[in-house]
Amino acid sequence: MDMEVFDIYKYATQGYCCTQVLLLLVLEKEDRENYDLIRAANGMCAGMQCKGTCGILSGALMVFGLYAGRGRLEDEKSPKLKSMADEFTEWFKSEFKSVLCSDLVKEDIFTDQGEIYPVKCGDMILKAYKEMQDVLLGYDFELGERDNGE
Repeated sequence: MDMEVFDIYKYATQGYCCTQVLLLLVLEKEDRENYDLIRAANGMCAGMQCKGTCGILSGALMVFGLYAGRGRLEDEKSPKLKSMADEFTEWFKSEFKSVLCSDLVKEDIFTDQGEIYPVKCGDMILKAYKEMQDVLLGYDFELGERDNGE
């Protein structure tokens, strides 16, 4: 079994949403913690809290920003960022036939007990995580190898 499968299950059962799970996988790969990032990602959960754009897609785009985006004033955004986002988004649409949480999950993830995430999301996270790594490599970025932005 892939370690990622175990980690996806672990994070999901701890109550993290798809966006957060994807980012936690990345931070684990980098041997880092960034709970402000994970907290901010909560806003992307459940299709941006309104069953809109899938949190897996928005999480992957956040990861591309971590690697190619601008953080500090003296930083420059890589010209590769837009191409990476476009390529991944096209793959996502082709693979899953929609970018909307409501289309992908096909059930109400908002319950009286909070948000629920079906097994389907775990499978999608795993596929997206692997594709995200491939896209990063295709643009000369390796997951786990970036400057820390401080």
